[in-house]
Amino acid sequence: MTERPVKRLFDLLDQSTEFLRKDLNTTYLDALAENLGNILDHKNVKVENERPTSETIAKIKALYQKLDLDQFDLQTRRQTLQLLAFKGIQTDKVEPNKQITPDAIGALIAFLVDELTALPDQGHVFDIAVGSGNLILTVMQQLQQDQDISLQGIGIDNDDLLLELAAVFSQWLLINLDLYHQDAIMPVLAKDVDLVVSDLPVGYYPIDANTKNFKTRAKSGHAYVHHLMIEQSIHALKAGGLGFFVIPTTIFQSDEAKQLTEFLTTTAYFQGLLNLPAKLFRDEASRKSILIVQKHGSDAQQVGQVLLGDLPDFNDKAGLQKFRQELIAWRQKYFSK
Repeated sequence: MTERPVKRLFDLLDQSTEFLRKDLNTTYLDALAENLGNILDHKNVKVENERPTSETIAKIKALYQKLDLDQFDLQTRRQTLQLLAFKGIQTDKVEPNKQITPDAIGALIAFLVDELTALPDQGHVFDIAVGSGNLILTVMQQLQQDQDISLQGIGIDNDDLLLELAAVFSQWLLINLDLYHQDAIMPVLAKDVDLVVSDLPVGYYPIDANTKNFKTRAKSGHAYVHHLMIEQSIHALKAGGLGFFVIPTTIFQSDEAKQLTEFLTTTAYFQGLLNLPAKLFRDEASRKSILIVQKHGSDAQQVGQVLLGDLPDFNDKAGLQKFRQELIAWRQKYFSK
């Protein structure tokens, strides 16, 4: 929040959200979703069962009077929304699998996608674990700006509050995003999408009956949900489409890795695995990486040299610039958009 526009917008939205949270006796994220919705609804404060009180409404409207969204560009809005969501997740003590994807990781994936894809105008981007939408919205905003195209997003999640946030966030950022409240392991509507980006939840999927047609299901006991989501996402991709997944660095070292590896080798090309900086995680066991796969078909083919390595610290400008040059050189030698 070192940039003044971000801090100014954050303060206005945070204060008005806090007024709502205390008056309605609700969570920060619930209050945030309602507050942003009020602003989108021409700054009208929604009243139900005589709440919020007239005194709180007056305080909120006084803040709204200071708020002119036209003063803030889309990048400032996105950064502010991420900070608000981050505060809400910390305040409400949201479980780890529902944490937002950090902006630095979202920006890195946006850069990778931008370098390795050439999406069509009106192309479709899919996130099977969309949450509050920070990752897909970051990627779509960057691609639409850099490639001068319009995109359609599709997101799935089983948490209705996070989907509500994703809906208002997308409206604030003027991004087209269709959202579906469902179990991602059940049949999905997304088909032949151009791109998949997803920060996958980690753990076991509890309903074994739903996994019977999955190649990545466990031979005994529960399957890993992140394995199932990779399979589901690749099926949703069009031929030759790319998927970028944030996954545990140890994903191919588990006992269940054999089924995942067999599925990937028969349906997609393993094009890259980049380890995120270790300092982002509390220990090596919780470290994550970015998996890059490309669905078979079209002109896709296995690269002669898989993109592997450790990403530099996000504050290391020289290291990031070196990585950018190495990525471009790798793409020019081995990979065709």
